[in-house]
Amino acid sequence: MDLFIQLVLKINTRAERKVDKELNVDLKKIRGEEGMLLRVAEAALLDPAGTVRRVIYPVVGGEKTLKALAAEAAANEAR
Repeated sequence: MDLFIQLVLKINTRAERKVDKELNVDLKKIRGEEGMLLRVAEAALLDPAGTVRRVIYPVVGGEKTLKALAAEAAANEAR
């Protein structure tokens, strides 16, 4: 029984490390995140009736970057 418990713990630890590693790779791709978030807020305040594609995407560099910012914020919130 002890061997089984050790095996389960080892598998769990490996899985956690793998997930953490994958999250860290994704999160490290964003440079200057705080400045980017500031520019997003300023753009939204300057043109609150504007569309996201026209107002926000140009400020952050596109949809992909905005999705990465959202994923990083969600990951930080979960911690």
